Amino acid sequence: MADPLQETGNGRALVAVSALEKRFGAVVAVGGVSLEIRAGEVLGLVGENGAGKSTMVGLISGSIAPDGGRIRVDGQEYAALDPHTAGSLGIAAIRQEPVLVRTLSVAENLVLGREPRRLGIVSWREVRQRAARLLAEIDAQVPIGVAVEALSPADRQLVEVARNLGAGARVLFFDEPTAALGPAETERLFELIRRLAASGAAVVYVSHRLEEIFEICQRVVVMRDGLVVADRPVGELNEETLVAAMAGRELVAQERAEARERHESSVEPVLSLRGVGQGRRLVGIDLDIRPGEVHGLAGIVGSGRTRLSSILAGLFSADEGEMTLNGRRYAPSSPAEAIRAGVLLVPEDRLSAGLFADLSQATNIVFSRYDKASRRGFVSRALEARSAGALLERLDVRPRNPQAHGRTLSGGNQQKVVLGRALFAEPKVLILDEPTRGVDVGAKAYIHRLVRELVSEGVAVVLASSDLRELTALSDRITVMARGRVTASFPAPFDSERIMAAATGATARSS
Repeated sequence: MADPLQETGNGRALVAVSALEKRFGAVVAVGGVSLEIRAGEVLGLVGENGAGKSTMVGLISGSIAPDGGRIRVDGQEYAALDPHTAGSLGIAAIRQEPVLVRTLSVAENLVLGREPRRLGIVSWREVRQRAARLLAEIDAQVPIGVAVEALSPADRQLVEVARNLGAGARVLFFDEPTAALGPAETERLFELIRRLAASGAAVVYVSHRLEEIFEICQRVVVMRDGLVVADRPVGELNEETLVAAMAGRELVAQERAEARERHESSVEPVLSLRGVGQGRRLVGIDLDIRPGEVHGLAGIVGSGRTRLSSILAGLFSADEGEMTLNGRRYAPSSPAEAIRAGVLLVPEDRLSAGLFADLSQATNIVFSRYDKASRRGFVSRALEARSAGALLERLDVRPRNPQAHGRTLSGGNQQKVVLGRALFAEPKVLILDEPTRGVDVGAKAYIHRLVRELVSEGVAVVLASSDLRELTALSDRITVMARGRVTASFPAPFDSERIMAAATGATARSS
């Protein structure tokens, strides 16, 4: 790669780094990275969780000190930047949760530390005028007199942008900025970013949402294992090549809408439901789950798919109807009873309902079947570590350390550990509720590949997901629910429009 400290024809390099390094103990977070951030350009910075993106943002914005390399801003070289110096040079990081004083007003936050004064006394008239001017410059319709805590996430983000621009920011990092935004708010943010770039600012856009990268960025830098592995104009990439660069491997389960030829299995169901109901939440559910297949559950919020998954896993009991597992009556009174029967749930909320954040990776893995890691009723730490180690390796958990606490892992790796606990119990039926929500594309691709491996081994997988692309990419059959009822059931190949219609309760057809 050419020396990034040299200007290029694509725009002046406001910031350039060369051979930048950062280690945390034995972990190399950034390993000799060189890149440039150019005026008038929106640069996408992408990579799996743990790739080094957040560390790079911290190194350039001054919150993390590098171990080596150099940073050049407007031609001036620095060994390291601190937050004050970075701010004075016009570098600002807009985090998912803006750094604002929530109890102060919008106006007070916009001038905090730079309050206009007359004879040493704050001029509140000038405070209001300056605040209104800063918001007007980014076309933000935010009331200046209300407390920040009363604002929506989108408006808080606008206040943070205005505050940094008022302080002279010319290089802005947006780190997962749309995580809490709706479609209209996201488009408003994109318009602001486009205006910033058009005015000559440099914008670095960090996101796992690849469709946003293709919509807003002109160039993409891909990081993997602390290194830059690609730096290309966005026009030279598509989603498949970008994901392959991020993951460093070909993806077995591509999320695409192309139909695949599958055949309805003639194998007898491992789990059957007839007339299962629970008050008004579920009404008359009939369902057949077969081994070696992925059975998708589709539906919007409140459809009943999460409640149905919970009943299958023993978290709740049905009021009516019957369930059979391998031809025998199945009515688990607890998750432990369901686990003993071979039915396991990977819940949607991995932090509060799935992962034991303060327990080790090894303990998390064996928790569902402690009897397999025990001798004469006592837990064997050596057996626990050996048992967990094999699964941690299979699941490619990074960093892989059986004794490290779950909270030290990224979101994608936490989800792998929760999946590992389910696999340790050797399930006959594995229920996955939103298994890839909040994980990066590499972890998502791995989870999809794992699902394929499990069904090839004869496991029945129930996939409850609000991601229609995920459902159509993985499922052999999709059952659609709305308002607690089954409205349709479709075999592959799938018609996404018919699924969406059934999910809104507009149709009740089956194929």
